[in-house]
Amino acid sequence: MLFVSRLFLVFLFIACMQSISAQVFKVDADLRNRFEYRDGYKKPASEVTDPTTLVYQRGRVAFSFKADSFQVQLSFQDARIWGQYANSTDVNAVSVHESWFRYWVNPSWSFKVGRQEISYDDQRIVGAPDWSIAGKSYDAALCMFEQPISGISASIGGGINRSSDDVFLTDYTKDYFRFFTVGYLKKSIGSSSSASLLSFVEGNQKKGVATIIYPRHTFGSNMIMTQGAYSSDLSLYIQHGQHESGAKVVAGAVALKGTYKTGSVGSLYIGGAYYTGTSKAELQKGKSNSFIRPYGTAHSLHGYMDYYTKLREIKDGGLVDIYVGYKCKFAPKWEAQFDYHYFSLAESGFSDAIAPEGYQRVTSKELGSEVDVMLSYQLAKSFLMQGGYSLMLQSSTAEKLFGIANGETSSWAYLSLVFRPRLFEKNFKQ
Repeated sequence: MLFVSRLFLVFLFIACMQSISAQVFKVDADLRNRFEYRDGYKKPASEVTDPTTLVYQRGRVAFSFKADSFQVQLSFQDARIWGQYANSTDVNAVSVHESWFRYWVNPSWSFKVGRQEISYDDQRIVGAPDWSIAGKSYDAALCMFEQPISGISASIGGGINRSSDDVFLTDYTKDYFRFFTVGYLKKSIGSSSSASLLSFVEGNQKKGVATIIYPRHTFGSNMIMTQGAYSSDLSLYIQHGQHESGAKVVAGAVALKGTYKTGSVGSLYIGGAYYTGTSKAELQKGKSNSFIRPYGTAHSLHGYMDYYTKLREIKDGGLVDIYVGYKCKFAPKWEAQFDYHYFSLAESGFSDAIAPEGYQRVTSKELGSEVDVMLSYQLAKSFLMQGGYSLMLQSSTAEKLFGIANGETSSWAYLSLVFRPRLFEKNFKQ
């Protein structure tokens, strides 16, 4: 706390020393606690497993200073499970979530360098999901273009990752990409429609061999069209390159969502997503048609129980997710949401009696159904209370893919308190 107080005073001093122009200094907090009851969260429950409860906690403080031509942001957080660290002598859980500066060369062009959140479209491919208690940020440098009048925005950049301060090339020991590049272009159409293109290249090192990197390229488009009470969201992606194992990858994904606003307080939506999988014959040839999405969010897309976050949980079978839901604000401060998901494998090759090593024989592509119910109450502008309950009716196929015998009905519930106040704001005007 003493460190944060001193940092606040340093930022305030810097702000005061700047020549008086359009400048803003802000300090924001993000404090959240989430209680969870788990009896089959992320993995089916069985006769030999017992339910558990835990509490997540995040404390984050962000310092931001913006002048005419530049912006600086630093944010620190303590993310933990209650009881994970017994006292101050345990491992320090405080980390740097963001540490970046952005400089405007002119009103349209700028560059942004440092640890930062990167998020595009619905975060299906690249995102900074806030549901994760620690969040996600990237060490990167981006060149950015924004022209609000024309509705065009773009960015291009990337990052290089190392696990230590090496003098010569050594093994990268983290479960993360060695490098990435990203390119993004978006055109807004009116007030609520848009079209975008995304190119994301990641280089994954072969485990234990620093000189071998397997690149994988994901390229696609997201289109949102709105007409009156109706709107549609279409995403198309192709993926090629090499899998982390070295296998040649040619894969694809498509997602479509249609929404109808029922008056001014509710919306009904239906949609689906399809991620290609790999047949047994292709696997045996050392080829992969399995779409992988390790850097996007899944919690808001494929059910709250997070069974299929990176698509690796279902080996190489691919995924089909068909869903329907309804969301409404039934009182000034109350909101409710109901979702139903039906999951199945995209590829049926695993039903063969002779399967590749490490894969169990399955008899059906059906994975199961998930029901999610959520209720939230906006106690104040900066204070949100939210709770939910989810039920997963998994199939025998899902149980085999997760390595579960004698599975039982799986459930999960949570209660979350999110407090995000602005602690300080100072405007320096001409």
